[in-house]
Amino acid sequence: MCLSIGTERAAQLPKSSKGTIQRGVANDVYKEEIDRLYNGAPADDSASPNIKRNEDEIRDFILETVSSVAGDRAKKTPIELDTDLFSWGVNSVMATRIRTALQKVSRSSIMYRTC
Repeated sequence: MCLSIGTERAAQLPKSSKGTIQRGVANDVYKEEIDRLYNGAPADDSASPNIKRNEDEIRDFILETVSSVAGDRAKKTPIELDTDLFSWGVNSVMATRIRTALQKVSRSSIMYRTC
């Protein structure tokens, strides 16, 4: 997880007499930002509205996300629901990218809709 802060906010980092950052105090100063990151909320309070999706839309979104991360491989062989991602060429770095892409939208735009 990573959050970029402006120079004004960075100036608030408490430092010791040696010039090192005081972690305990810094955790208190950035408590809200840290909590938002760990809870998966957007860092800038611009949360997307909750859009309910049905199962087919969620499945299609996930397949599109995996295909876009896999890049060239997706152009050669289309991904299916039962595709073995490891044999398809998805490695740990790609898996992390897929997870991050899905996590960015999971709280707002791919919520499962029940009838």
